[in-house]
Amino acid sequence: MTLSPRLTLQIDALVSGAMGVLLLVLGGPLSNWLNLPVSLLRGAGLFAVGWALLLAWLSSRTAVPHTMLATIVGGNILWVIASIGILVSDQVEPNGWGVAFLTVQALAVAGFAWIQLRALPHTARQEPAI
Repeated sequence: MTLSPRLTLQIDALVSGAMGVLLLVLGGPLSNWLNLPVSLLRGAGLFAVGWALLLAWLSSRTAVPHTMLATIVGGNILWVIASIGILVSDQVEPNGWGVAFLTVQALAVAGFAWIQLRALPHTARQEPAI
C-alpha cells in the first residue's frame, strides 16, 4: 500500500514536530540521560520544528509538487547520514541509551524517506505556482 504524498508529509510533520518540541523542552534532562550535548539536542529540536512547519505547509498545497517531495526525501536521507556520522565520529560519546536514541530516530527518518519515495510517482509533475 502506498500512502498519498500529502499524507506522508502530514505524518512526517506530526512526528518531526513532536520530536522537535521534545528535544527543545527536555534537552537538558535528555542530554544527561543520553550523554549527548544539550546544544546538539536543542539544535536538532529547533531544526525539527522548522522542518515540521515546512512539511505541514507543503502538505496543505492542492497538489504536492514532484520536485518538492523529491527534495524532502533527499533531506531525510541527509538527516540519516548525519545521524550515522554523529555515531561514528569522535565528537560525541553517547552512552548505550544515546546510541539507541540516535539509531532509532535515524531508522524512523529512513522509514519516512522510503514511504515518501514510494509516494513520489503520485505527485504533480507540472509544478503549480507556490
